[in-house]
Amino acid sequence: MIWGYGFFCFLVLIGTVPTSVLAEWDLGGNAVCSAANERYDLHMVPDGTDGVYCAWTDRRDLLVNQVYIQHMDPQGFALWQPDGQPVSETADNNAAVLLADGQGGIFVAWHASGLIVAQHLDTDGQESWPEPIRFKLDAYSQGHCDLVLDGAAGFIAVWYEMGLTVDRGVFMQRIDAAGNRLWGDNGRRVCDYDGSAPRICSDDGGGAYVTWSDRRIMPHLDIYAQHVNDAGTPLWEENGRPICQVEYTQLSAKVVPDDAGGVYVVWRDYGQEPHGVYAQHYDDVGVALWQENGVPVLGNGLGSEDFAVAADSSGGLIVIWGVGSSDDRDLRGQRLDSQGLQLWTSGGVLITGADRDQYRPALVVGTAGDSYVIWQDMRRGYCVDIFGQKVDAAGNVQWQTDGVWVAVFDNLQLEPKIALGGPEEFYASWIDHRSQDEVLYLLPIGSAGSGVSEECSYLSGVPEVMEPALLRQNHPNPFNPRTNISFVLPRALMVRLSVFDARGRIVDILIDEQMPAGPHQVLWTGRDATGRKAPSGTYLYRLQVQGDVLTRKMTLLR
Repeated sequence: MIWGYGFFCFLVLIGTVPTSVLAEWDLGGNAVCSAANERYDLHMVPDGTDGVYCAWTDRRDLLVNQVYIQHMDPQGFALWQPDGQPVSETADNNAAVLLADGQGGIFVAWHASGLIVAQHLDTDGQESWPEPIRFKLDAYSQGHCDLVLDGAAGFIAVWYEMGLTVDRGVFMQRIDAAGNRLWGDNGRRVCDYDGSAPRICSDDGGGAYVTWSDRRIMPHLDIYAQHVNDAGTPLWEENGRPICQVEYTQLSAKVVPDDAGGVYVVWRDYGQEPHGVYAQHYDDVGVALWQENGVPVLGNGLGSEDFAVAADSSGGLIVIWGVGSSDDRDLRGQRLDSQGLQLWTSGGVLITGADRDQYRPALVVGTAGDSYVIWQDMRRGYCVDIFGQKVDAAGNVQWQTDGVWVAVFDNLQLEPKIALGGPEEFYASWIDHRSQDEVLYLLPIGSAGSGVSEECSYLSGVPEVMEPALLRQNHPNPFNPRTNISFVLPRALMVRLSVFDARGRIVDILIDEQMPAGPHQVLWTGRDATGRKAPSGTYLYRLQVQGDVLTRKMTLLR
């Protein structure tokens, strides 16, 4: 019976997907990288010619982290060396950010031993600059980086700096096509405080808008923004403009251009009622166009810091957001016009209301103004799958209730990413745990939902035996200050779950006892064994069980 259903799905796909596509693309996606061991920090951007670039942090050599990149064409072929091309021969590289250069090549920035460097690669993977360039020569330790094109064949970068008082803050740099630093050897500091999670978008005039979180008014975490022109001169208040003046926490800000030289700022707000996602709109001269402290997009739910935003096709904004408890979130969406009016149903369109947890949405807006969303989904309990949904410009859900299958297999499918392009409409990529090693997959998906994975184990139910134990990526990540660490045991076992800092020093032991079979979840509150707050940075959490040691990374941003 299962075989018959799968064969029926295959016949449906034959009728909806071009023969040339079927000849090259597997129904479950094509492997971008199937090297041994672990990979994470997946990033994906279109190449401008219906192909896509993927970058990730790789631990095929368990002793080091290395960033790899692959270029995939529309037929599903890898254009660079098998399993990806390393960005550097040196060790300790991670957290790559990609930016298509508009000419078929790619800018890539990454962390190399705590400092951010960048390189330009052409469509064949050849390096354009003699060596990777640093954004800032006088640097101690640099965090989260974001990039945007400058309109003149180069790019603008933003990042935050950690260290002594004279070093810390939010910085920006402009790099031209030849790899030259245009805003001095040390860039422009746009904030003197300990900023975190900076984001950037273009102002369509050679400059950029940036936003970040900081705690200059203790103990609250607030959102600030700055507009910088093409010469690197800040145009708004010194140290940035406060986006919301309400007390308590605002975080996870994102910026989206409005197609008229202005910008939307969207954030998660714990200070206003109702708690939820809020947005503000600034015009090209910095005037706030919506009500003071922003308008609520989605509220009245515990929700999640995970939300996705994108510009619509008419100068407005689309937001996808999780609503509900931490183990039973649904996804809803809302569209706002340039005046802040909600264009979809009150409370947001229901993207999925399936059982258990749906989270980590990824969003793109298609050429016809339709929104495509994929997300991580736990409706099958032990397994984490990826589902997708389409919403038209009027807010009508187009695919089946609760979404279509994108990657529904045994074990875990994680870090869903989405990009426009490909032989149909858009690409989905993810990191897959069907095998012992973590495999990076890519799959083109069409506007009718064709191309999604139907060759899956959805009808086979949850495996009765799960060997070995599974350690999942913490959620949320990055986090401040709480995050959930989940793992699954195949049977009752002795478990030790520990947190270490980036230098391998133990921070706290969360579990050291016998645990029953099944899924487990532990909350880490960002404190060490003595109860003191752990500083911002990268941490390792390690599960020791039945002779195995499983390790993952997480990032604390205060």
